[in-house]
Amino acid sequence: LLMLFLPVIGTIEQYGGYAYAGYVYNKASTTPFTTGLSARIYTINPVVKDSHLAEWISVVWLPPSGEVYWIQLGYYENPSIGRRYYYEWKDQNGYSGPQFLGGGPEPSTTHLYFVQKTTITSTTWYYYIDYYLISSKALSLPQPYPSELEAMAEVNYITFPPKTSITGTHFSDLRYGYYGSWPLWDYHVVKQDYPYHVYEISNYEFSAWGP
Repeated sequence: LLMLFLPVIGTIEQYGGYAYAGYVYNKASTTPFTTGLSARIYTINPVVKDSHLAEWISVVWLPPSGEVYWIQLGYYENPSIGRRYYYEWKDQNGYSGPQFLGGGPEPSTTHLYFVQKTTITSTTWYYYIDYYLISSKALSLPQPYPSELEAMAEVNYITFPPKTSITGTHFSDLRYGYYGSWPLWDYHVVKQDYPYHVYEISNYEFSAWGP
Protein backbone atom coordinates (compact mmCIF):
# COMPACT_ATOMS: atom_id res chain seq x y z
CA LEU A 1 0.00 0.00 0.00
CA LEU A 2 2.81 2.42 0.83
CA MET A 3 4.19 2.10 -2.70
CA LEU A 4 0.98 3.58 -4.09
CA PHE A 5 1.73 6.87 -2.36
CA LEU A 6 5.40 7.24 -3.23
CA PRO A 7 5.91 10.16 -5.64
CA VAL A 8 7.04 9.58 -9.21
CA ILE A 9 9.55 12.12 -10.52
CA GLY A 10 8.57 14.10 -13.60
CA THR A 11 5.46 15.38 -15.32
CA ILE A 12 4.03 14.94 -18.79
CA GLU A 13 3.22 17.37 -21.55
CA GLN A 14 -0.40 18.19 -22.33
CA TYR A 15 -1.99 19.22 -25.60
CA GLY A 16 -5.01 20.84 -27.17
CA GLY A 17 -8.16 21.86 -25.33
CA TYR A 18 -10.07 20.81 -22.24
CA ALA A 19 -13.66 19.74 -21.59
CA TYR A 20 -15.18 19.52 -18.11
CA ALA A 21 -18.23 18.15 -16.32
CA GLY A 22 -18.88 18.85 -12.66
CA TYR A 23 -19.79 21.24 -9.88
CA VAL A 24 -18.47 24.61 -8.73
CA TYR A 25 -19.00 26.07 -5.25
CA ASN A 26 -18.33 29.78 -5.69
CA LYS A 27 -19.24 30.91 -2.17
CA ALA A 28 -15.94 29.66 -0.73
CA SER A 29 -14.66 33.14 0.14
CA THR A 30 -17.81 34.38 1.88
CA THR A 31 -19.80 31.85 3.90
CA PRO A 32 -17.60 30.74 5.53
CA PHE A 33 -13.91 31.20 4.80
CA THR A 34 -12.87 27.78 3.51
CA THR A 35 -9.96 25.78 4.91
CA GLY A 36 -10.49 22.56 2.94
CA LEU A 37 -12.35 20.50 0.35
CA SER A 38 -13.25 16.81 0.27
CA ALA A 39 -15.13 14.41 -2.00
CA ARG A 40 -15.62 10.74 -2.68
CA ILE A 41 -14.83 9.93 -6.32
CA TYR A 42 -15.80 6.71 -8.10
CA THR A 43 -13.10 5.36 -10.43
CA ILE A 44 -14.31 4.85 -14.00
CA ASN A 45 -12.47 2.70 -16.54
CA PRO A 46 -12.97 4.00 -20.09
CA VAL A 47 -10.64 3.63 -23.03
CA VAL A 48 -8.80 6.97 -23.05
CA LYS A 49 -8.94 8.16 -26.66
CA ASP A 50 -7.60 11.65 -25.97
CA SER A 51 -4.49 13.06 -24.25
CA HIS A 52 -5.83 12.23 -20.80
CA LEU A 53 -8.76 11.76 -18.48
CA ALA A 54 -8.66 13.17 -14.94
CA GLU A 55 -11.19 13.37 -12.11
CA TRP A 56 -10.33 15.74 -9.32
CA ILE A 57 -11.16 18.25 -6.63
CA SER A 58 -9.62 21.72 -6.67
CA VAL A 59 -9.41 24.81 -4.46
CA VAL A 60 -9.19 27.88 -6.71
CA TRP A 61 -8.12 31.51 -6.31
CA LEU A 62 -9.35 34.15 -8.79
CA PRO A 63 -7.71 37.43 -7.73
CA PRO A 64 -8.39 40.78 -9.48
CA SER A 65 -5.10 40.43 -11.37
CA GLY A 66 -6.76 37.84 -13.60
CA GLU A 67 -4.17 35.14 -12.84
CA VAL A 68 -5.70 31.84 -11.65
CA TYR A 69 -4.14 29.77 -8.84
CA TRP A 70 -5.18 26.36 -7.59
CA ILE A 71 -4.56 23.25 -5.49
CA GLN A 72 -5.72 19.98 -7.07
CA LEU A 73 -5.95 16.29 -6.13
CA GLY A 74 -7.43 13.29 -7.93
CA TYR A 75 -6.63 10.51 -10.36
CA TYR A 76 -5.31 10.74 -13.90
CA GLU A 77 -5.16 8.31 -16.81
CA ASN A 78 -3.66 8.21 -20.26
CA PRO A 79 -2.35 5.41 -22.52
CA SER A 80 1.34 6.01 -21.71
CA ILE A 81 1.29 5.99 -17.88
CA GLY A 82 -1.96 4.18 -17.11
CA ARG A 83 -4.01 5.33 -14.12
CA ARG A 84 -2.27 7.20 -11.31
CA TYR A 85 -3.15 9.25 -8.29
CA TYR A 86 -1.79 12.77 -8.65
CA TYR A 87 -1.67 16.18 -7.04
CA GLU A 88 -0.65 19.60 -8.29
CA TRP A 89 -0.66 23.29 -7.50
CA LYS A 90 -0.19 26.67 -9.13
CA ASP A 91 0.83 29.54 -6.86
CA GLN A 92 2.63 32.85 -7.32
CA ASN A 93 5.91 30.96 -7.76
CA GLY A 94 4.64 28.98 -10.76
CA TYR A 95 2.89 25.78 -11.85
CA SER A 96 4.02 22.39 -10.54
CA GLY A 97 2.51 20.22 -13.25
CA PRO A 98 0.86 16.96 -12.18
CA GLN A 99 2.89 15.09 -9.56
CA PHE A 100 2.14 11.39 -10.04
CA LEU A 101 2.18 8.80 -7.28
CA GLY A 102 3.42 5.25 -7.62
CA GLY A 103 -0.04 3.75 -8.09
CA GLY A 104 -3.66 4.59 -8.68
CA PRO A 105 -7.21 3.56 -7.85
CA GLU A 106 -8.65 0.30 -9.12
CA PRO A 107 -11.64 0.51 -11.49
CA SER A 108 -15.09 0.56 -9.86
CA THR A 109 -13.71 1.65 -6.47
CA THR A 110 -14.57 4.83 -4.58
CA HIS A 111 -11.94 6.82 -2.70
CA LEU A 112 -11.90 9.83 -0.41
CA TYR A 113 -9.81 12.77 -1.60
CA PHE A 114 -9.30 15.85 0.55
CA VAL A 115 -7.09 18.90 0.91
CA GLN A 116 -6.94 21.14 3.95
CA LYS A 117 -4.99 23.67 5.97
CA THR A 118 -5.19 24.09 9.72
CA THR A 119 -6.14 27.79 9.93
CA ILE A 120 -7.24 30.63 7.66
CA THR A 121 -3.82 32.29 7.88
CA SER A 122 -1.75 29.12 7.40
CA THR A 123 0.08 28.85 4.06
CA THR A 124 0.64 25.07 4.21
CA TRP A 125 -1.88 22.81 2.48
CA TYR A 126 -2.09 19.05 3.10
CA TYR A 127 -3.16 16.45 0.51
CA TYR A 128 -4.86 13.21 1.62
CA ILE A 129 -6.21 10.11 -0.12
CA ASP A 130 -8.26 7.74 2.04
CA TYR A 131 -6.86 9.51 5.13
CA TYR A 132 -3.23 8.90 4.04
CA LEU A 133 -1.18 12.09 3.94
CA ILE A 134 0.54 12.08 0.54
CA SER A 135 2.10 15.55 0.53
CA SER A 136 2.14 19.00 2.12
CA LYS A 137 3.12 22.26 0.46
CA ALA A 138 3.67 25.80 1.72
CA LEU A 139 2.23 27.94 -1.06
CA SER A 140 2.40 31.60 -2.01
CA LEU A 141 -1.18 32.64 -2.75
CA PRO A 142 -2.72 36.11 -3.23
CA GLN A 143 -5.13 35.83 -0.30
CA PRO A 144 -5.68 33.39 2.58
CA TYR A 145 -9.13 32.26 1.47
CA PRO A 146 -10.04 30.82 -1.98
CA SER A 147 -12.57 32.12 -4.48
CA GLU A 148 -14.24 28.80 -5.27
CA LEU A 149 -14.16 25.03 -4.97
CA GLU A 150 -14.45 22.65 -7.92
CA ALA A 151 -15.15 18.94 -8.43
CA MET A 152 -14.68 17.87 -12.05
CA ALA A 153 -14.21 15.20 -14.64
CA GLU A 154 -11.71 16.53 -17.20
CA VAL A 155 -10.70 15.40 -20.68
CA ASN A 156 -7.68 16.93 -22.41
CA TYR A 157 -8.13 16.44 -26.17
CA ILE A 158 -6.00 17.05 -29.23
CA THR A 159 -8.86 17.36 -31.73
CA PHE A 160 -12.40 18.51 -30.95
CA PRO A 161 -14.75 17.01 -29.94
CA PRO A 162 -13.18 14.80 -27.28
CA LYS A 163 -13.83 11.08 -27.73
CA THR A 164 -13.16 9.64 -24.25
CA SER A 165 -16.28 8.52 -22.40
CA ILE A 166 -16.83 9.79 -18.86
CA THR A 167 -20.02 7.75 -18.43
CA GLY A 168 -20.19 6.35 -14.89
CA THR A 169 -18.57 9.41 -13.27
CA HIS A 170 -19.89 9.84 -9.72
CA PHE A 171 -18.83 12.42 -7.13
CA SER A 172 -20.47 12.28 -3.71
CA ASP A 173 -20.15 13.64 -0.17
CA LEU A 174 -18.82 17.02 -1.37
CA ARG A 175 -17.79 19.01 1.71
CA TYR A 176 -15.88 22.18 2.55
CA GLY A 177 -13.57 22.48 5.51
CA TYR A 178 -14.10 25.04 8.25
CA TYR A 179 -11.80 24.82 11.30
CA GLY A 180 -12.12 21.07 11.69
CA SER A 181 -15.79 20.91 10.69
CA TRP A 182 -16.79 19.50 7.28
CA PRO A 183 -20.29 20.68 6.23
CA LEU A 184 -21.86 19.31 3.06
CA TRP A 185 -22.09 21.70 0.13
CA ASP A 186 -25.33 23.68 0.38
CA TYR A 187 -25.05 25.20 -3.10
CA HIS A 188 -23.59 24.44 -6.52
CA VAL A 189 -23.21 25.66 -10.09
CA VAL A 190 -23.04 23.13 -12.94
CA LYS A 191 -20.23 23.18 -15.49
CA GLN A 192 -20.66 20.93 -18.52
CA ASP A 193 -18.79 21.24 -21.81
CA TYR A 194 -19.90 19.49 -24.99
CA PRO A 195 -20.15 16.52 -25.39
CA TYR A 196 -20.44 15.91 -21.63
CA HIS A 197 -23.46 16.21 -19.33
CA VAL A 198 -24.03 16.45 -15.57
CA TYR A 199 -26.91 14.83 -13.69
CA GLU A 200 -27.62 16.80 -10.51
CA ILE A 201 -28.44 14.49 -7.60
CA SER A 202 -28.07 17.09 -4.81
CA ASN A 203 -25.85 20.06 -3.91
CA TYR A 204 -23.19 17.60 -2.79
CA GLU A 205 -23.54 14.75 -5.28
CA PHE A 206 -23.62 14.39 -9.06
CA SER A 207 -22.98 11.95 -11.88
CA ALA A 208 -21.85 12.67 -15.43
CA TRP A 209 -21.86 10.98 -18.81
CA GLY A 210 -20.97 11.38 -22.47
CA PRO A 211 -20.23 11.45 -25.27
